[in-house]
Amino acid sequence: MDDFLSFIEWEDLQQNEHLIRGEFYIDGKLQENLKTISISRGGSYKLQGKLICVGELDLNVGDEQVAGSIANPHRIEVRSEEMCRYILFPCYFGGKQRSFNVNDNMTKLEIDIITFQVDKLFSEDNPYQLTEWYINGPLDLQFSRSTEIESSQKYTINRNDYQQNIEFEIPGYSKMSFDYVLVNLPNYKFIIKYVPKDYDPDWSHKIGIEYRKEFGLIPDEDEREAIAEIVSFIFGRHLLNTGYTTYDEKNFIIKQRSINPWGNNQEHICSNASHSPMEIDRENIENILNYLVPQYLKSRDSYNLSNVLWRYWIADDLPLGTNLPLFANGIEILSAAWFSTNNSKTKGVYIEKKKFDKLMSENFEKIQNSLEGIEYADRILNRIKNSYNMGANEKLDFFFNEIDLPVGEVEKKAIRERNRMIYSSYTNDDDDKSILLSKYTKVYRTFFHRVILKILKYENMYIDYSVSGFPNKNINVVVGEEN
Repeated sequence: MDDFLSFIEWEDLQQNEHLIRGEFYIDGKLQENLKTISISRGGSYKLQGKLICVGELDLNVGDEQVAGSIANPHRIEVRSEEMCRYILFPCYFGGKQRSFNVNDNMTKLEIDIITFQVDKLFSEDNPYQLTEWYINGPLDLQFSRSTEIESSQKYTINRNDYQQNIEFEIPGYSKMSFDYVLVNLPNYKFIIKYVPKDYDPDWSHKIGIEYRKEFGLIPDEDEREAIAEIVSFIFGRHLLNTGYTTYDEKNFIIKQRSINPWGNNQEHICSNASHSPMEIDRENIENILNYLVPQYLKSRDSYNLSNVLWRYWIADDLPLGTNLPLFANGIEILSAAWFSTNNSKTKGVYIEKKKFDKLMSENFEKIQNSLEGIEYADRILNRIKNSYNMGANEKLDFFFNEIDLPVGEVEKKAIRERNRMIYSSYTNDDDDKSILLSKYTKVYRTFFHRVILKILKYENMYIDYSVSGFPNKNINVVVGEEN
């Protein structure tokens, strides 16, 4: 029963090394000497593999590249003995080892392969269900809906010659857990579910996001990625995708895709504390998801929110202080996107360029004549011609004002601290400055939450991580100050 559930409850490369045998093609060319490919998950749950050959491959692999050249990726396709196809792409060949067997008079060649994606295809049917798999799921969050699992087996002995039938009911097990939530969107719904802890990697909590045709539709890859972005933000944990599985109506697998999770130290990322922007629990989790997910999908492209949140997660994984410029850059990307929409009153300028040019055209000509013969005159003139634009700090002020977000003194200090990190220097052995950087990181993280939530028209409570005890505050109450 557990073996059967393993491909429903988690991704394909969860277990031990997979040995692939069959007919092998590299870049479309049959490789008769290639006998086996092994694929597994290594450190940080990254894909790793090895080609095992008897004799040489019929192409130039594993040799040194010409200095300065860019290695081209290989595509490996296997018509497997398991009645399925494997596709490994992109692939790069690494170190190789040769050994000679005197008795067989054969050379065995092993070549390491670096790959970022492995597909296992059983049929070309359209999927009825698709589940995306993620590590770095929530640590201590109980979901609102329960699942019951029952397992039982029957053992039967038929001795026909003696007219004797023996049946044994082998005791099984049953269990129930609150392990999923249901999110309703206008055109479809989906499930977020916990993966049982029995499956590797044991250093991470894991979740699946499940889409079904009976729920309305299976969204395309871009929309599934968008859903993972906003769910990550709500959970306060960057969900790291490890692939997906598609199934038919009878829950048989159609396709399994395994990919490398993002980042360089996944185990470290998965050990970090959660920073959900608001308090979430079993009672309110579905209400929050049902409100924020559709708001995010509607606003994502207009406000460039995908890139904004990428800055947030990269900053989240950086040392204290060095993360402040990236938090700030995320807000700047968001403000620039805001000014490019019809929701902005000012568009980030004091006056429209066409109107400014028309009003100042005669003055520009006089200034140009006055500057004749002066070094850098063209640069001075260009500055004057672009003076209709607001400065970077003014744009932020106008942006916060236009989205109706009050900004407190502590938040303004954190914004200024970002500039100090760029133009000044800090040392790790300065205890006072380290404490200050820790403080402003907490302030900027929380301020970032407020800005995103305000853009998504969220008007309830948020968690202020900059204040002892992490109090809940209304979205319009500023960070770093007591209520």
